Amino acid sequence: MSENFLERYLAIQIRRKMTTTEEIKKMSLQFLRKLYELSGEDDSERFDTQEIFNELELDSKSDLALKIMDYLLDEELITTVIGGANVGITQKGIKEAKDASSKMKV
Repeated sequence: MSENFLERYLAIQIRRKMTTTEEIKKMSLQFLRKLYELSGEDDSERFDTQEIFNELELDSKSDLALKIMDYLLDEELITTVIGGANVGITQKGIKEAKDASSKMKV
């Protein structure tokens, strides 16, 4: 294997990983905005995770859906009950969704 080939291969792999990370963040924000819309800023409400993914035209059992849930939970933007079937938005998630909405309007 030539050194140029290896460098190009590694550069492509890095770009793919960045795209995947960006895609996860983008889709996570879409999920969060939908949850925010449903919750009416009430962090005590819980909603069916699968229904939200269906509205976003995503399979709730897909690898991407799991990564979205992991990202949102890690960032403490959502809460779930056992198994993740129902999800709620946190105060931090409400703020993030509001901030994202105001940035989109500018």
